[in-house]
Amino acid sequence: MEHHLKKASNSIDSHIEKVINELSQVSMSAQCNQELISYYENVVYRHDHLRALGFAYIARDSLQVCSIFGDVKTSSVERNWHYKKVNNYYIGTSLSLAYFPETSFFIGKRTGPLMEFGYVNPRHVLGGWIEPVLSAADYDFFLLGEDDALYSRTQEATNSSIDWLNQRLTVTAASKRFPYTLSVSYSYLHVLKAVLRSVGQYMVVLVVGFVTFLLLLSGLKGFYPQRSSGHSN
Repeated sequence: MEHHLKKASNSIDSHIEKVINELSQVSMSAQCNQELISYYENVVYRHDHLRALGFAYIARDSLQVCSIFGDVKTSSVERNWHYKKVNNYYIGTSLSLAYFPETSFFIGKRTGPLMEFGYVNPRHVLGGWIEPVLSAADYDFFLLGEDDALYSRTQEATNSSIDWLNQRLTVTAASKRFPYTLSVSYSYLHVLKAVLRSVGQYMVVLVVGFVTFLLLLSGLKGFYPQRSSGHSN
């Protein structure tokens, strides 16, 4: 489970980096022109997980935002984004529902007063970004240092009449680059089922191997004629 968790976290990191790389293709300035807006539109069109790209000029009491929606002046950072940061990288969620019916996964990179950002459909974070997933496992995505999950992916529950089998085994890992942690949890019931399934598969291999050995042994006996034990007169 730890190996899978590390692989899933690396995959999320890789997708975040791709969004940041798209933003870095533009030579940043405080100018919002049609050429830049068209670039943002083309990138979003090519990637189904993206909802918007843009940058914001951060002032003390307002934001001047340039994105696929044009050049817009809006309220402060705290009213637009909830995030955690490591160095110049920001991860979190949008707060405004002005353009989408739900909040978006927010990815940002700040250079001085300019914040480059991307909005991602949040269903991709614990969806296509980490697949294939472990069967019957639950996934939770946390902003670094927070106790409540930002996103969760819960599989169909199977409960046991034995209470301790319904308790969960949880493994958590923090991203080495971005401010989030990812956890995977299994009920002990599913852990036991997985062990029994592995043992069953191992026993099948042993039985097949043993039967194959007997068949080969039988074939070898037929290939070499047995010597007569009698004496000639």
